[in-house]
Amino acid sequence: MKKSKLKKILIYTVIFISVFTLFDLYILRGLNSSYFIFKKNIDLKKTEFIITKKEDGIFNFSIKNNSIIPDYFMFYREGNIFLNNVEQIVFMGNRSRVLNTKNNIEKINLSFGCSNGLGLCSINPYEKFEKDYSYKEVLNEINYINNISDNKNNDLLFGEKLFLDKENLIFNHESKITKKDSLEIEFYYGLFSEGLKEQYPIKSNVVKIGYLDLIESYIEKELKWRKENN
Repeated sequence: MKKSKLKKILIYTVIFISVFTLFDLYILRGLNSSYFIFKKNIDLKKTEFIITKKEDGIFNFSIKNNSIIPDYFMFYREGNIFLNNVEQIVFMGNRSRVLNTKNNIEKINLSFGCSNGLGLCSINPYEKFEKDYSYKEVLNEINYINNISDNKNNDLLFGEKLFLDKENLIFNHESKITKKDSLEIEFYYGLFSEGLKEQYPIKSNVVKIGYLDLIESYIEKELKWRKENN
């Protein structure tokens, strides 16, 4: 009788833990499970970050966890128990750098400006997230000053002055940059290891972007921001 009762307790316990884990992973997106179900060492080969350019010019970004153990990424969860639009949250973590620069390649940087409100979200076993971007939207993802020039206002391909007037963003039209010139962009994304308390970068394949297109996109965005905030 005692063995039968103990067996029932074990069965109920296993069921409870299983239901709780599934609820936490798929409804709460790893709010609690990240503390006890995690990869001690991040195997970057088991997580895919692939960017595919379709025939219609759309760029498809996809991230897939090819492991039976969930991945976790850090973002500003702000203490929220439930998360909406997880797919959108996943790709908010995109970062990028230029690989074919004349100077040193920028180091991968996974830091956050502020640690307040940071939390984790799970990418569950064999789960895949996808998002389509137009070419303009890709430009908007990467049109930051460090992706178009070095800290001395020189362009990244030829090392010549990019802006004649950096304050007013007046482009140097005597530059060697032409419509044929492109930048090789690598996107990367941080996975968090609860066991090691560190982030590890997963990198995408290289995407080529028109250099002049990116410069024009940056100028447009920066001038718009200045107008709206002055």
